[in-house]
Amino acid sequence: MSFTLACALADRVAAAAPLITGMTEYQREDCHPVRPMPITVLAGTADPAQSFGGAQGLVGRLLSVPETMDYWRSLHACTGRTARPLPHRDAADKTRITLIEWNGCHAGGRVRLFRVEGGGHQIPSFATDSGEEGVKRFGLRNRDIETADELWAFFKDISR
Repeated sequence: MSFTLACALADRVAAAAPLITGMTEYQREDCHPVRPMPITVLAGTADPAQSFGGAQGLVGRLLSVPETMDYWRSLHACTGRTARPLPHRDAADKTRITLIEWNGCHAGGRVRLFRVEGGGHQIPSFATDSGEEGVKRFGLRNRDIETADELWAFFKDISR
């Protein structure tokens, strides 16, 4: 839904933060924002519910997260990219986060991805895990960042 809103309501929504999914091919085809939309995406590479690598469904295709990010990079004509690992806070946590940011984008077109290496269908948080059953069902949760804090840091200086 966040991708759909970013595409259809760019004149009313300041920025978007889709979590743990790529776009569908239909969303990409219908996406014509009226201005560069700041977007930050967070996705786990080992997500059992929304494959980081995309998936073919019965009525369309889920794009991979890299394809989705390439769409936004291209849409905003970004010319460069940086990637840096975020500090790892918990030795028992088997996941890691790489923050990828595209630069040289059209004015206002910030594009970034929190790539959670080994992360599942759970947003990173300092909160306790969902237990063994939750890990079996949703995959691993990263404990290096608090997602709400990172999203606020992204959104707080953006206005419409």
